[in-house]
Amino acid sequence: SGYGLGYLHKQYGRYDAARNIYSEMVEYAEGDSIYFDWLKSIYNQIGLVNYNAGVYERSLEAHFKSLQYRKEELEIGGDQAKIDIAYAYTNIGLVYYQLGDYDRAREYQQFAISEFLAVNDTVEVIDNYANLGLVFNELVGQNYNFPKSLTENATDSAKYYFFKAQQLCNNSPEECTEHRKFVIFNGLGTLYRRLSVHDSAEYYLDLAMNAEQSNPLSQVIALHNSASLATDRNRFNTAISYLDKAQLITDSLNLEDLSVVSFKLYADIFAKQGLYNQAYDYLLQSDTLNRRLFVEKISKIKTMEIENAEMENLQTIDQQDTLLKENESKIAEQNTSIKYAIITIFIIIIFLIIVYRSYILRKRINSQLVSANDTIELKNKELEMLNNDLEERVEQRTHELNITNEALQ
Repeated sequence: SGYGLGYLHKQYGRYDAARNIYSEMVEYAEGDSIYFDWLKSIYNQIGLVNYNAGVYERSLEAHFKSLQYRKEELEIGGDQAKIDIAYAYTNIGLVYYQLGDYDRAREYQQFAISEFLAVNDTVEVIDNYANLGLVFNELVGQNYNFPKSLTENATDSAKYYFFKAQQLCNNSPEECTEHRKFVIFNGLGTLYRRLSVHDSAEYYLDLAMNAEQSNPLSQVIALHNSASLATDRNRFNTAISYLDKAQLITDSLNLEDLSVVSFKLYADIFAKQGLYNQAYDYLLQSDTLNRRLFVEKISKIKTMEIENAEMENLQTIDQQDTLLKENESKIAEQNTSIKYAIITIFIIIIFLIIVYRSYILRKRINSQLVSANDTIELKNKELEMLNNDLEERVEQRTHELNITNEALQ
């Protein structure tokens, strides 16, 4: 199916292809009520694709649409609907985290925790506790923007949520995946590094590096953090060793965005040793690569906007065609009605003409009949007069004959 094909494209990093498939599915699902309930999942996948591609604003937009459709099913969906909503809150919180809006990231992760706890899904709560730990960890890293009291609260909160996630993870070993362990240990390691508690930072970063050895991305992140910690402790050779290992992975997998981080860390190491020319070379490489990636990202965003605009135009054209067809259909119906009306009127007029002519003809016949009756009546009177006259003459003649006969006798 298109959904499965889009998912495969996403898994293999072919984000443009996945995005195009899901966009076509949205258009198809919105046009057919049978597939309308697919929209929550399709928009969720669009959000994940854009998140993985680093297009966070579009990811946020898609996840909010997914949340909207999930909330519409809340009354009939039961616990599963609540779980779906919790996942949407989690995804929205992660996007806000990437956008640096830590207040909203914290808010939505806490929403997610409340929903998961409401259905006793403590496994998913592990991830949300870890995510909240990451949010407060970033607040600790930005302590120059906050008063000391707030920074201490952020530190305590970060520790609380990381250790809470670790406790739940330990209580559910079958659900405590390598990645969950990595997120928790790496979060604690970076937190203790920010707090300059170097031994604890090293302990947790070592755990993070060993937790998910099968995931090259996690390995690069752990190596970067370990290199930063070694640099803080002036262990420059160790730091370079970590970065060299990280760079081998990024080069083999073409993870250029992580190469930018490696170059910056190399520059920090050499600058801290007073080797400014080498530091400058790495900063230049980092800046050049970062600019190119930024231009490519902007180009992708513009391409997406153009594709979306074209899709909207196509949808507008389709809507206009639909309206035009509907208008043509209405006009055809109206023309048919007019034709029937004209035929009906014509038949009525003919009928009235026939009735009128029949009336005139009947009137004329009646007039002729009256005239004929008058003539007949007049003739009858004349005939009656003639009969009367004839009878009188017959009587007179009869009388004369009687007299003659009597005389002859």
